[in-house]
Amino acid sequence: MYQIKAEILKKVYRQRNPWSYKGNYGKLLVIAGGISFGSEVLVSLAAQRSGCDYIKVFGPKGSKEFGFLYPQIIFLEYERDRFDKKAIESISELMNWSKVIVVGNSIGTDKEQEEFVNGLINKYTGKIVIDADGIKVLDKRLLGPNILLTPNSYEFKLISGEEPSKDLNTRASQVKSFANKYNTNVLLKGHYDIFSDGRDVYFNKTNSVYMAKPGTGDVLAGIAASLIAQGNTIIDSALASAYINGYAGRLVSKEKGPALSPLDIIEKIPVVINKKF
Repeated sequence: MYQIKAEILKKVYRQRNPWSYKGNYGKLLVIAGGISFGSEVLVSLAAQRSGCDYIKVFGPKGSKEFGFLYPQIIFLEYERDRFDKKAIESISELMNWSKVIVVGNSIGTDKEQEEFVNGLINKYTGKIVIDADGIKVLDKRLLGPNILLTPNSYEFKLISGEEPSKDLNTRASQVKSFANKYNTNVLLKGHYDIFSDGRDVYFNKTNSVYMAKPGTGDVLAGIAASLIAQGNTIIDSALASAYINGYAGRLVSKEKGPALSPLDIIEKIPVVINKKF
């Protein structure tokens, strides 16, 4: 088992071509919302702060209104206030455009959302970060090496049938076993984040206890997807996202303690990234 260290930043952030144009460093599609709005904003802002330069959000009817508040992100909306299987057809061009998709944040867990999420996973040929409600409705038969799961302890128990242990070694073994069984990638969030691709296991200890609140997981998913979209491997992206999210959270915690907000973490992402430069 290996500890994630600051050196991972040098691996995922490289010198950019001065003649780069929009989209060279990431085309990310965020699919979120359904039972509530907001998580897609956290995912998208975190992705932008961590370097992804072209982000589109596809949400249910009404989500387009966020475009007035966040003009740096392109908001597109479905005709209904909930997703269904037809929604997959309506975003086929967006799927072809994107390098990676984030799906699951605040989507909901009813039958229509289950069909939508699994239909999307089955059709999309790129890399996918699955978080939150997406994990809860996931058909595990669709898992593979092109997918990164970012569950919390409750979500990991739902998909694995095991309560994640608080013992670091046991917890690592549980994550590795699941990732190996389904030939996929898992980043289990917690006091110590655990990542495994089914072969190696890594742990991150930069987190703060004050990060245990809604929204911090959305930030993590956004960072991971951003790094994948910028051309990094899922493994390197997962490791770096855990380090960046945790370190940024720790910086905020030193200033604000229990008053920490996920938005504060997003604003500290550049501080962590600049450790590399």
